[in-house]
Amino acid sequence: GYDDPDTVKADAAERKRLVRAAWPVVLRSPMVWAMGGAYFACKLIRYALLFWLPYYLHAAFGYSQGKSLDMSMAFDAGGILFVVLAGFLADRVFGRRRVATAFGFMVLLVGAIYLYGAIGGISAGANVVGLLLVGGCLFAADSLISGAVAQDLGGPHAAALASGLINGIGSVGQVLQGFLLVWISDAYGWETLFHVFAVTAALGSVC
Repeated sequence: GYDDPDTVKADAAERKRLVRAAWPVVLRSPMVWAMGGAYFACKLIRYALLFWLPYYLHAAFGYSQGKSLDMSMAFDAGGILFVVLAGFLADRVFGRRRVATAFGFMVLLVGAIYLYGAIGGISAGANVVGLLLVGGCLFAADSLISGAVAQDLGGPHAAALASGLINGIGSVGQVLQGFLLVWISDAYGWETLFHVFAVTAALGSVC
């Protein structure tokens, strides 16, 4: 169990050299910045719905505050199911093509948002099903982009940097969502807001 001090120092120096070499590569990587843009879209939609969904259900559909809160949980529940599915598909079905898998779920998110707009007013059950699909597709893409994709792009020596950049850019969307939601819903209505969400998801899928 004895390690030669010179060998330990040499290994530590080599690790530091590899980290220093990896950081500029990550910072110059178009894919890292593109994934940051995709995560911006995810976080903007995600936190808008997390923070405002019970209010939206109460204001737009007239559900009681208690029922609105209960129904809004479908958004998170869909995420639990689809995150596991996304990981399985990315690793076992699509040959670790995690970016491609995230792209697929972002495209599905666009469709899920429009589907929710079409069926959300039919009944409480239909509304819950729509929320399950929206939350599922959103969280599936979100988990891949911020997790496995970031680590793949950063590699063994700059995974934390890549993850930090992608999450940091995404957090700008988290900050902006409150201002955008209030302004758009007040000025143009809830339907327009969900069109904006769909366009945002589409732009995220392009990234």
